[in-house]
Amino acid sequence: MIHIDVLSADIDNDYRRQVELVGNIGATLKELIDRVNAGRPARGAELLREVRIERTAFVEKPPL
Repeated sequence: MIHIDVLSADIDNDYRRQVELVGNIGATLKELIDRVNAGRPARGAELLREVRIERTAFVEKPPL
């Protein structure tokens, strides 16, 4: 599990991160995306766009 936040994680029995990235979330995600894309074919960026679209649709979906 990767913890990305502006604050350090509170570690307990239910939440144990393997990696902790503390700081500006937007900048951290951009750096991660850049590194993923640098090591993979262009499909990585396309996949991230698809995930973003699906996540946005899920968040905007009205509750039942």
